[in-house]
Amino acid sequence: VAELNDQLIVFGGVGNETGDQSIGKKYYSDCYKLNIKTLEVKKLWEIDRADENLVSSRNMIISEDSTSFYTLGYPEYIPQTHIKLYQYNIKTGAFVVLGDSIPITSERIRTNANLYLNTQSKEIYCVIQEISGVNDSKISVYSITNPPVSIEELFVTSLNRNNNKSLIDWIPYLILMILAFGFFLLWFLRKRKRQSLENRTIKGNTQNQIAVKQKVQPQKNSFYIFGIFTVFDRQGKDITHLFSPQVKQLFLLILLKSNNDGVTSEHIYNSIWPDKPIKNAKNIKGVTINKLRKVLADIDGIELLYENQKFKIQNSTSAYCDYLEYKLVYNEISNEINDLNIERIVEITSRGQFLKSVNNDYFDTFKKEVSDQILGIVPLILNQNFTQKAYLKTISIATVLYFSDELNECAFHYIMISYIRLGNKTAAKKHYVDYIIRYKKIQGEDYNVPYREAIANAEKFTS
Repeated sequence: VAELNDQLIVFGGVGNETGDQSIGKKYYSDCYKLNIKTLEVKKLWEIDRADENLVSSRNMIISEDSTSFYTLGYPEYIPQTHIKLYQYNIKTGAFVVLGDSIPITSERIRTNANLYLNTQSKEIYCVIQEISGVNDSKISVYSITNPPVSIEELFVTSLNRNNNKSLIDWIPYLILMILAFGFFLLWFLRKRKRQSLENRTIKGNTQNQIAVKQKVQPQKNSFYIFGIFTVFDRQGKDITHLFSPQVKQLFLLILLKSNNDGVTSEHIYNSIWPDKPIKNAKNIKGVTINKLRKVLADIDGIELLYENQKFKIQNSTSAYCDYLEYKLVYNEISNEINDLNIERIVEITSRGQFLKSVNNDYFDTFKKEVSDQILGIVPLILNQNFTQKAYLKTISIATVLYFSDELNECAFHYIMISYIRLGNKTAAKKHYVDYIIRYKKIQGEDYNVPYREAIANAEKFTS
């Protein structure tokens, strides 16, 4: 919304005709003019964005000539995305993208971005609040040139300014370029020498040739529960936003209990809505079940069943769930450890903490069960690979422990000493610094073990 004389310019929005966003969202790119005095509303234009869904910032800024407005836009349903500044013509709806994009993490609904204009200094600011947890947020402030310019205009302006320089004007730049090249050459030679040392350290170590993927690639008809809860439909489209908090909790509850012949309605009431009267809980459950069925209709290979007075999720091979595969691989590892199941368990769990985006106390038991399994088996795998001098693989596997215990000493020691054995002291020092920062944040006190002593402790721990 932006104010122009006695009128309000209203643009964009998210929702649907029913007003219930839990059953789906539509991203609008239409513009309206509201007369504050007469309360008359007039639609000015609408943009068809079939290939891109954008949410706009709450604040908009009118240009100095009052012919256009500026607003921020970004696809909020993509966790790791970029936000851009748009300029729209108020009469026609014609728009351009200005400046460069700004990275933004949009994993929480409360994450937002806004534009502000300092009327005295004529400066424009972009303020982004990224919510990473219940009590964690990051606020970033960016200054934007006023009036904003496109990348093309900025390039042309810079080019024209440079063309007006004489040869004498270029001399300082040439000197700087020569010095910069000299420093770069020195840095490159040192880096090459260091890499050569590291390559000699790991030469002949065939165990390190096994690739360990750190991120599961999206696929059609799939559910990811480790890390950020993510769902893809039969077209491969991310439909996570269709799972409202209640729908997501109900789905996860039934999924996790499906191997035990399902879950009764009473169990659902007591687990998800324990503070609701039974009559209200029944109504909420009925509505939520219907919403869940509608969402699952877009996914092949998975179905919500009600048999013998119990709800359960039936899953076929055409649908993928990382948790169900984790259980299969974990059972395999319990019987026999081999390179294939090690790679798979690390690939699955490296997405992040199990049920990371679920805060209901009921799920704490499931979280602890998986966490205990990871903390029980991963150290054994670590020791096996470290003994075989598979240091790169040891580092990849050890990282998984941090998802269950952010201050896990086993992971800390193995990663530290593996970097040392690879001859990469810089990486070891960086990991040490990251650990003490995390320790201070979680424990509220300093980690009183000096770097050299930490290396010595790691040597003893892994010997």
